[in-house]
Amino acid sequence: MLKLRHADARHRHPPGPKYYEFETLGLFVEQAGSKIVQVPRPLLAFAQRCSGLPLTRTALERFFLYAAPDDTKPRDVIQQLGLFLAYLGVIDAAADKFALVTAKSLKDGLDRADDWLKRDFEQAVSEVDTVHRDIADNLRDHFAKIARQQLKEAQKKLDSLDLGFLKEKWEELNKSGSDGNPLYVSRWNAAAQIVSEVRATTFQVFDPEANRGFTYSPDLLPDYESQSSRDDYPLWRRIAILRGFYRDVRDRRLNLERRIQEVRADAEGRVPALNGERIFPLQALTLPLDFYRQEINFPSDRPNRTIPMGSTALGVQTVGFKLSTLKYQEVLQRLDQISAELNSPGKLVSIFLESLKEWETVRVDAQVLSSRFETTLQFFADADTNTKIRFQLRELEDEMSEVRGVAELGS
Repeated sequence: MLKLRHADARHRHPPGPKYYEFETLGLFVEQAGSKIVQVPRPLLAFAQRCSGLPLTRTALERFFLYAAPDDTKPRDVIQQLGLFLAYLGVIDAAADKFALVTAKSLKDGLDRADDWLKRDFEQAVSEVDTVHRDIADNLRDHFAKIARQQLKEAQKKLDSLDLGFLKEKWEELNKSGSDGNPLYVSRWNAAAQIVSEVRATTFQVFDPEANRGFTYSPDLLPDYESQSSRDDYPLWRRIAILRGFYRDVRDRRLNLERRIQEVRADAEGRVPALNGERIFPLQALTLPLDFYRQEINFPSDRPNRTIPMGSTALGVQTVGFKLSTLKYQEVLQRLDQISAELNSPGKLVSIFLESLKEWETVRVDAQVLSSRFETTLQFFADADTNTKIRFQLRELEDEMSEVRGVAELGS
């Protein structure tokens, strides 16, 4: 007989008032102030029925009798027990069907994790390597080695898994073991322990379902920075976050490099040279641009290199230094700052281009003024000296020379 006994405060959360008088399923018992794990026979009976082909809730309902409240449906009993066993890992629940886990299905999970290490993991690490070699080396030499060892140990445990006792008759299973408990208790506990450990190892290395539903976002970085040092941090999630982050860094670097080239080419194309020197002070733009280019194009094997800037040098504030100290959020913040200097109003490039535009306006106005002044000089060409003095032509010519110097000679 399969009984449904609702959870009470000892087991989970307090039940609703109408369930106060009902017993629990009996997963734990209080003994000397401690909770002792029990193995209720209904769990074993349920697992036995699922040991063949996957069965729906409807198919499972007919195998049992139910001691439950009048308003509790048998299908809800089956659902509750099935999902509980699925949570333990003993039952696979998919497409509203329940099937007992098998050594083969667990082995398939270990094989998928191993294949992921050989393929997707390596591909992701190769992407990281192009930006930050130390992290890539650590992933290969530390985390991958640990994962492979964990999978090997899980395989050894799996080799000792025995679910055959579920096919034995209850007369045999009810016999007392050396510990004084029925045989089915020790055998169930041993099997459940192995299944739990193998599943935990598998999903810590690679969880296919969680990995498929994962989408990287910079919003994940605060949690990653605070949690990634944990020994049990899932490797697949670590890789997914790092791959997304370093792809983001790579793409931002490419966009910034492209923007720097565009801005520099535009400015240099608009400022003519005289005797090999630009007649407008491009250094106010090109020097910071050169610094930004050096900063974002750090070598993957030495991102924390010091970058000279005039008589000083920048280290801890650079993208590469922040990357080498694993301050991922600050890396993106620094890249945002550089992007703002290149693209936002009121920042470096915007201010320079506005000044350049004003200078170009001055040049055009100077050319118009120079043409008019030449016409004026021609008009007074035959005038006597006193007339030229009275109209201050010499002073006008000096001032015009200064205007030409600013507009055409850069001085």
